[in-house]
Formats: sequence, C-alpha cells, structure tokens
Amino acid sequence: MGVSRSWRYHPDRRASPRGRGDRINLVTLFAADVDPHHFEPKAADVRKLSDAAVVLRNGIHLDEFLDKMIESNSTAVPVTVTEGITLHAPTDGDDHDDEDPHVWHDPMNAKVMVDNIAKALSAVDAANASTYAQNAMTDKEKLDATDTQIKQLIDSIPPANRKIVTNHDAFGYFIRRYNLTYVGAILSTSTQGEVSGKTWPPCKR
Repeated sequence: MGVSRSWRYHPDRRASPRGRGDRINLVTLFAADVDPHHFEPKAADVRKLSDAAVVLRNGIHLDEFLDKMIESNSTAVPVTVTEGITLHAPTDGDDHDDEDPHVWHDPMNAKVMVDNIAKALSAVDAANASTYAQNAMTDKEKLDATDTQIKQLIDSIPPANRKIVTNHDAFGYFIRRYNLTYVGAILSTSTQGEVSGKTWPPCKR
C-alpha cells in the first residue's frame, strides 16, 4: 500500500512508520532540508501522490499546496493528521494567521496524530488493523515517557529561568505544555528572514 505524507518534521516522520507496521511504502513529498513555507510541488511530486492510497497531511497552513494535487487524484484518501487537536494562535502572530501549525511540539498532540494515522491506515487496510493499533499504542507509550522526561528536565531549572528564545516562532505548544516563558523569536514571521538589530532586543530581557 502506498502512503504519501507532505511534511518533513521529525515527530511526524517517526509517527508514520511506527503506525504502519512494515506493510506500507511511505513516501515523503519534501525532504528535511526543504522549508514547507516555500515548497512548490513538481511533476514528480504529483506522480508520487497519484500512486498513493493515503495522503497524510498537517492541514494547518503548512501544506495548502496539496489541495489542487489531491483534487486531481481521485484515488488517494486525504487524511488530516491534526484532526481533533485544539489549536492556538502563534505566539508572535506570524504568517500562519490565527492557527499555529506546529502542534507536534506537545507530545499529547503527537499522540492524537499517531491515533489519526493508525485509524487512516486501518480504514484502507483492515486486515492489518490490529498491527497498526498495537504499533500506535507503543508509540503513544514512548510519547508519554518523553513528556515525563521533559517535565523532569524543566523541573530541574529554577522557575525564574524557564524562558525560551527561538529562531522562529514555532514552539507555542511546547511553551504551553511545560509552562515556559516566551521571550521572543529571532525570525518571528518567516524561516527565511534575515537577522537584524531589531530582532535581538528580546534576547536581552
């Protein structure tokens, strides 16, 4: 069974293979060094999609380019893996309007994504549904362990020092989950922006 996914982010990259067992051919439309904010699909990408039985998408502004690609493909089942996740606005109000797409930085959201992926695979490959469910359960246990470890690490930091500065405003869900203080982002509105003197003052707080 062919499965295409649009995104390149590491937690999603792990969620898909574990959810599948070893029964699918997983194809990612763009690689780890490609910025999703500026990705433009080529003919080869359209062909990848046409061979897929399922298309896994973030669905929150990062992969809107998929809309026309999916419309032209009548066989692939599009699945928004972020379905059911409570969305928040970006911390700095960046170029994603009122919905921050970086939901996977909260392990609890990643667990929802794992469930959605397993459910999608089971719907098109019912014979192996138990395998997908078991692997999803294993992944969610690992995510719970990761969540516990992060909390322990942050608890070791004095409360007054639990602050975060990032290169891009993408950690809002992480900040909310672990009660951190957001100081600022060097590149708040674009991953391809330029660092200037105006972007540095937040780091001095």
